[in-house]
Amino acid sequence: MLVDEIRADWKVSIRCACGLIQFDPTTYRYKSRRLGQPALEQRIKEICESEPCRANGPSDIGEPFGLAIGASTCCSDARDG
Repeated sequence: MLVDEIRADWKVSIRCACGLIQFDPTTYRYKSRRLGQPALEQRIKEICESEPCRANGPSDIGEPFGLAIGASTCCSDARDG
């Protein structure tokens, strides 16, 4: 992580390193307490594989304005596994 590299190279605190790159120190220190949710993750993958992606709304939303909107790749990570 960039913060770690800055700290090691410049020998500065987390607060200082985060400040240099305008990164919130609480985000750097955050530790998730949630346990894994394999059933939910599997269901999300199943939905992504079976449904068209709707992250950006209907694909024809830009047509009245002459805009061509291609297919979104929001679920590509889930499909790749």
